[in-house]
Amino acid sequence: MTSEKQLQLSRPSADVLAIIGVILLFALRFSSTLAQYRFYGPSVDNVSILGPMFAETARLALHGMFPYYLPSFGTGFPLFESPHYCVCYPFYFFGLLDYGGPLQSLHTLTGLTIFHRFLFGLNLYVMLRCALISPWAAFAGASIGVFARNTELYSSWLTMTASYTWMPLVIGSAILLLRVPGSFWAILLLGISAGMMTLATAAQPVSHAILFCAVIFGAAVLSLGLRRDFKAVTQLILSLLAAGAIAFGLAAVSAVPVLLGIERMIRHIGHGFVLGHQAIPWDKFTRNDLQLSFTQLPGILIKPTWIQIVGSPYVGPLGVAGVAAALLFYRGLNTTQRFLTAVIGGLGLYGLLSAFGSHLGFAYINYYVPFINKSREPGRHLIFFLFAVVLLTGFGFEQIEKFMTGRDASRNVLSRKRLVIAVFLVLASVVVVWELWANSPLQGGGWVVLFLAPILALLSLLFRIKLTPALVFAAIVASVASSISPPRTFDLFSSTYVAPANLRSLEVLSTIRNNIGPGDYRIDFRDKEFSPILWGMNSSYFGFNSFYNQLTPQPYDQFRFSQNHNTPYLRAMMGARYILCSAEEKPTDPGAKELFAVQGYKLFENATYMGRLTLVHTLAGTFNQKDQFVTKAGREFDFLTSVYIHESDAPQLEGFLSKPSIQTEAANDRLYVIQSSTNRVAAMVESSQAGVLILNEWFIPAWQVTINGDSKQILRVNQWQIGVPIRPGKNVVEFVYRPSIFWGFLILNRITWLLLAGLVLTRVLRLFMSEPVVATSNPQTEAFPRGPLAAD
Repeated sequence: MTSEKQLQLSRPSADVLAIIGVILLFALRFSSTLAQYRFYGPSVDNVSILGPMFAETARLALHGMFPYYLPSFGTGFPLFESPHYCVCYPFYFFGLLDYGGPLQSLHTLTGLTIFHRFLFGLNLYVMLRCALISPWAAFAGASIGVFARNTELYSSWLTMTASYTWMPLVIGSAILLLRVPGSFWAILLLGISAGMMTLATAAQPVSHAILFCAVIFGAAVLSLGLRRDFKAVTQLILSLLAAGAIAFGLAAVSAVPVLLGIERMIRHIGHGFVLGHQAIPWDKFTRNDLQLSFTQLPGILIKPTWIQIVGSPYVGPLGVAGVAAALLFYRGLNTTQRFLTAVIGGLGLYGLLSAFGSHLGFAYINYYVPFINKSREPGRHLIFFLFAVVLLTGFGFEQIEKFMTGRDASRNVLSRKRLVIAVFLVLASVVVVWELWANSPLQGGGWVVLFLAPILALLSLLFRIKLTPALVFAAIVASVASSISPPRTFDLFSSTYVAPANLRSLEVLSTIRNNIGPGDYRIDFRDKEFSPILWGMNSSYFGFNSFYNQLTPQPYDQFRFSQNHNTPYLRAMMGARYILCSAEEKPTDPGAKELFAVQGYKLFENATYMGRLTLVHTLAGTFNQKDQFVTKAGREFDFLTSVYIHESDAPQLEGFLSKPSIQTEAANDRLYVIQSSTNRVAAMVESSQAGVLILNEWFIPAWQVTINGDSKQILRVNQWQIGVPIRPGKNVVEFVYRPSIFWGFLILNRITWLLLAGLVLTRVLRLFMSEPVVATSNPQTEAFPRGPLAAD
């Protein structure tokens, strides 16, 4: 079995130059995008969902408040259990980066997307080097991932791009672990990369990573078991347990709350929806517009802009030629390379065939595969196809180098392969010329990437690094292939941001902020032309809290409340001080008065509304169901002096609330707010009577309360609010938003990072203090000489 000390890679200068090539390819490819201020995905998803939410998260973090939840959205969106992104992911730079306003947030999202694309390219190179593919072939293979249409389409969403950034390291560390079970670095790399994937977004990419690991390690265990190498099986299983422990320590803060919280959420799917962990309806799983058709199969090779479903199969002539070379020279691969080609290549073929959905019947299989059946778009499984193409291209190009340089032992009987290689080169050249002529991809600065090879040559001369012909060829091929598939970016005028209704919304909200300013209240919207949901998302940029949330999934109860527009008093009870109405709309609550008009909209102020803290002494009534409360509360409910409670809580509140028929005197109440921030509200309450202190926040167990330092149980009042009984006299009451499960796993996350840092530091010091070990074999010519899957 390969020693860990023999894992050092040969030809460091070639690696340095190849990595510089990847960096230059990235820089030249995106130079025009950055110079022209173009955007990735400036559609509704970024303009009205991720932009506002990331900006709100960053704003809270910059002000020293941990963003467990976002107060501006959906009466308090519980971000800690959202499957879309986790605040603990380090490369969203929460607490360090200000995402800015409506337009600046789009620039920030695009910048972070490009940053993750850069990491993605480097990680692809590391993945291929973990398979002991030569530097130049690894450079060529990694470049496919940089320009693949699949990668470009996913770049419309930062969260997807960030999560898939770490998938290459999951694959690379898996390969390394198969080569060297028990390797410290392989275990560390697998655990950290899996953890980072889950922190970025605990959704689709994690499902794909789980399936990949199950397939490759299951196949490895089966292969080793058939050889009766149970020692290697045991070592591999222990290694996986160690890597799993690292991943759990890092990612449990995201994964566990999501798995528990999703049960209470609604996920909108087109014009339908599912609740909690319900299966996606079959008719939503097999939509023709979300899957490949047989006529689109040539889209693997030509016309990168042809297929628009998420997960395009386009890999271009470079990817097709690389895979063809790997299959052509399959017999020349060693045992482990054949294993990886069979397993990962088979998984890639599964991804390609799955993209056809019900056309080939794979939808009928995927519908019953756990986790995978949460993705309703068949094209999303093409991510397996992309990674398989990248790996096989690395194998294929390396075999071509061996064949052309005379290092292939069977070259005397392979004269036909020369003809095949020549045919592939001619076909690839024809495709490139046709793409350049038909689609004009060099316009808008796309030609800059063609300078890659000359710049590499110049750098090799300046720093006296030997530049091999193979690396030059790889640079030429990668730059040409990248030029015919330019970045899928858009100018500002192609964005929904510049839609007249959206710009008018931002101008109106800016005027309102200049006139009234933000505060501890909410603002409601009534407009049939521009959705109140979009109004609510835009209002977060100006410090206003609303009742709306465009994100899916979202808490089902919050969604239902946001749809209840016409019941009087409910919005005012939940803190709606202002209502912005279009010309044909009016406020629901009686007594609302008009303050001013702006661009055809009128801003109204409710006669009464509930602030963040309210002390009441009277029982308005009891309820069992939400609909029962809505019916009762809509009958002129005086929410500032009375409260509705759940029937099950009546015994606990006995003696704290008086009957409605009994007159009480509340003039002696004194309520002094000591602190009011997003996650903490503290107040001194002085009253001559017992009562219930209401915190006007959405009821969720994450809120905890203490009275005079003693922990108390929160109660659900008025269906959606938080209440706590208060005895007569002076009481210091403190509400804190701290989800217990998340908090515990957050501590575990921090401890895990510290332990990993200590382990790595210790390991590195030991390596520096130990005597250097010279490898006895060249990993470029003798791959996996003693790996667990090698032949005896």
